[in-house]
Amino acid sequence: MLEAYDIPDLLANLVERSLVACDPVTGSHQMTESMRAYAMEHLDGEDAKARLRHFRYFTHLAEHLRDLDQTGEETTAFLASIPNADNFRSAYEWSFTNDPDACLHLTSCLFHAWQVWSLAECEQNSLRILEAAPNAALEDQIWLRSQLAFSCMKHSNLTLVEELLIRALEDLKIKDIPAARAAVLSTLGWQKRESGDEETGISLIREALQIAKDNGIARSEASALTHLGEYARQRGEFDAAEGYYLEALSQYKSKHRQALNLFNLGQVSIEKNDPDAAKRYYLQGLACVEGPTLMPVATVLIRGLSAVLVLKGDYRRAGLLMGWAEGVRIRNGGSLDSIDRVLFSRIQSLGVERGGETFNEAFEEGPKLTYEQAKTLSHPQ
Repeated sequence: MLEAYDIPDLLANLVERSLVACDPVTGSHQMTESMRAYAMEHLDGEDAKARLRHFRYFTHLAEHLRDLDQTGEETTAFLASIPNADNFRSAYEWSFTNDPDACLHLTSCLFHAWQVWSLAECEQNSLRILEAAPNAALEDQIWLRSQLAFSCMKHSNLTLVEELLIRALEDLKIKDIPAARAAVLSTLGWQKRESGDEETGISLIREALQIAKDNGIARSEASALTHLGEYARQRGEFDAAEGYYLEALSQYKSKHRQALNLFNLGQVSIEKNDPDAAKRYYLQGLACVEGPTLMPVATVLIRGLSAVLVLKGDYRRAGLLMGWAEGVRIRNGGSLDSIDRVLFSRIQSLGVERGGETFNEAFEEGPKLTYEQAKTLSHPQ
């Protein structure tokens, strides 16, 4: 059995032999394009029985990852999925052609892990299989639409989000799944908020919260509380927002989701002009997401710490970190919640106003930093 301390040497050896490439920014490793092509050609040459065995094995693994994710072990699921990304892609493509219903089940189980490798690819392939497999198991369709809608909210594709959620609610009338209903209503409430219909949004999220409490679904309860925190924050009710976020934090088992809620708490502290509390929350969040696999979460936390540095007058470090985080966001096609976009825009303007050329020059240099350099700069000195 391979021990953890053997992995760095093994990866270095594979990089030296040009079998694996290392991303200099994220520190993550993946097969080179030539090795990936060779592996796919070799698998494509196998007979139908071998391909079916391959698909069944990786479907079983995807189900295991889904179970880990649902019990709060998201980080473990992410780490287990990364080395098998190409195998999962191959299983998806084979089953898309040969068994679309089974392909949709695979995609539903794999969705959260797939987001880590490529958000755009995950969303595109989810839409593709939903269209190709209209007769797949209703439970799989409901969960996939719910997950896809939540993902699409991150880049404000509100029309698609509403279409996905309305269809999921129609399916839930046929097969009621309390956890899925709570998730769908909570996301639909978030969509209504983003569309400007705050009253309907709050009503839907409170309904989701009640369903979660009645059925003992801690994760859905935490999600609804987080959305209510966003509403309160949007209205400038920062003490109420902090209360919702803290209650949600106590419900989440997942380190990944705890980190995101600690980010929210840091944002509220910035709004309250309390940089010391914000720094404490952001650093607690970073402690939850060690490792390049959770870099997207670490990136927003480091961006938050850049705001703390602006408020504390450390314009050189602030500019470097904010520039780095913005560079990562642009390269990965990510986006920020509308509230966070406004806040960070305001903080960046403050950095420019107070820090002048020191801040601007550092902001331009920031994208050249590696992930490890950014993490080092983000911690107190």
